[in-house]
Amino acid sequence: MSINSGNSATATPAPAASGWDSQAHAPALSRPRLPALTSLRFFAAFLIVFHHINGIIFPYSKTLHRWNLQEGVTFFFVLSGFILTYVYPELRAGARLRFLWARIARIWPAHLFALALLLYLIYWQSLAGHHRPWVFVANIFLLQAWFPYYHVFFSFNAVSWTISVEMLFYVLFPFLVWKLAQTWHVKLIAAFGLMALMCYLASARGLPYFSAAHGVISQTALTTINPLSRVFQFVFGMMVALAWRNYGHRFTLGRISTTVAEVLAVALCTWTVYHANVPAAWHAGVNSTLSFGQLLWLRQGAFDYVPFGILIFLLATERGLISLLLSFSPLVVLGEISYSMYLLHQVVLRWYVLRMQAFTLVPHVLILPFYLALVLALSYVSFAFIETPARYGLTRLFPKKSVARPPATPPPVPAGESPKPTMHVLRARWESFMHSKAPWKIGLPVAGFGLLVAPVIYFARLPEVAWITQATAAKLQQGSLPQSMWRPMGPNLTLLAARVHPAGPYAYLTLVWHNNAFIHLNHEVVVRLLTAGGKVRKSFHFRQEDSRLAALPNSYWFNRTRLRERWLKPSTQLQLVLLKNLHEKLAGAPTVTIPLNLK
Repeated sequence: MSINSGNSATATPAPAASGWDSQAHAPALSRPRLPALTSLRFFAAFLIVFHHINGIIFPYSKTLHRWNLQEGVTFFFVLSGFILTYVYPELRAGARLRFLWARIARIWPAHLFALALLLYLIYWQSLAGHHRPWVFVANIFLLQAWFPYYHVFFSFNAVSWTISVEMLFYVLFPFLVWKLAQTWHVKLIAAFGLMALMCYLASARGLPYFSAAHGVISQTALTTINPLSRVFQFVFGMMVALAWRNYGHRFTLGRISTTVAEVLAVALCTWTVYHANVPAAWHAGVNSTLSFGQLLWLRQGAFDYVPFGILIFLLATERGLISLLLSFSPLVVLGEISYSMYLLHQVVLRWYVLRMQAFTLVPHVLILPFYLALVLALSYVSFAFIETPARYGLTRLFPKKSVARPPATPPPVPAGESPKPTMHVLRARWESFMHSKAPWKIGLPVAGFGLLVAPVIYFARLPEVAWITQATAAKLQQGSLPQSMWRPMGPNLTLLAARVHPAGPYAYLTLVWHNNAFIHLNHEVVVRLLTAGGKVRKSFHFRQEDSRLAALPNSYWFNRTRLRERWLKPSTQLQLVLLKNLHEKLAGAPTVTIPLNLK
């Protein structure tokens, strides 16, 4: 996803915005704010959050999967080109290094914080075991998207591949914005040529559509992940900014007409996001004329360029009801923390997946709001205490010079219209509050974050996977449920024992495992408690996965899950089944039913 640069519209020197931050301004002069685009960032980032939690936080939905929610990435790339061109209409030769440093100061601290949090929560045991050191170095310096291998560009905090792509945009921007009004057509054609070249290479080489195997290059890697294939989206956003600069002042529709245009633009974006996932029938009909790489590129964003550009253009005018609603201050704040939300949401999600069995006692209906609240609170903490202080601290290391030439005179406001939306008073009060030094302003979010973290710590006390010796496994087999020992559960995987140990109002279910060959622990364990009539009394699941992601041959480990004792009283059988990819049954894995005799 695209990077952001959340800068205020004051005249103080500050780095300009990218797709993540429409609140940017030129360091030398105040720039008109674009709060509607800032708020829209939150909703676009939310699409990607829901794309990742489908089938994990809530049951897998084929309907939701049908929507190409990852197109939020395309939106941010287009918005990034628009915002940077809006903030920096032209860069002087001596200001390019300062521009790049400001971009690094904006995106790097939050990226490092998310990476460090991931290592602490998940990978701290196996940094050198599962990933080679150079992969970690590539992640630190945001180079992972340049390597067309799944285990590199999706390593560690997988979503940061988009930040790696955005770094290329920052490097190219000083050259792309140079004499943009005279050379825009050449740059647009060149960017399209880069994209077409990557699609051609993906098809001509006969690469697989997607592959997670080591050393295998896929069409997805070349047409979706590679930064060169995404430059066209960024340049297209620059063209939208150029069009807005030249023709925005001619957009003289009234409030009602502009609102209708905004609604139609939102509807068009919604339609294209839904149809960006190429239907099977359509795919079969054009497969003879379009290569698979070209189809993949179409699915990943070609459908959405124009609708996204129209929507950005209309919201930048700030004359419609939708842009007025998006200027509501709380929504603007959510937009400002959207960059941290994007970086951190998958860290929290992967931690939850590893600790699913620790949340057995939590009603499933509460998991989604709890997850979203935790992500938002953590994102605010990152924005307030990591992003903002680090950005201003790093930018002060560079000599303060003007980065942009004075912008042209803002487009005149049509007669009879207010120069600002009616929400500007409320927004000004909110900004005054945010810039105040009231102690409780900092204390409230910290206290709220603490209230969210406390139950997380409580429910996460159980280990996700405990690796044990053969002798310990033999001890755990004592007192196991009848007929639960040495049950084959799939290729190379055996359930050594299932044991239920009551302890007060709770009971602990311990599953002991063994493998006789190298396997990846990428499946889910589904546990069902059945009554005598075969009715499911209680069902829950958790990911059978350790921080090492794989088990060496002849390994022993166990999972331990907390249950409520009242669930066990009417239950007579324990049923276990292994799933792959959250909703598909693991090949060769039987459904094992064990008598639940607790006497």
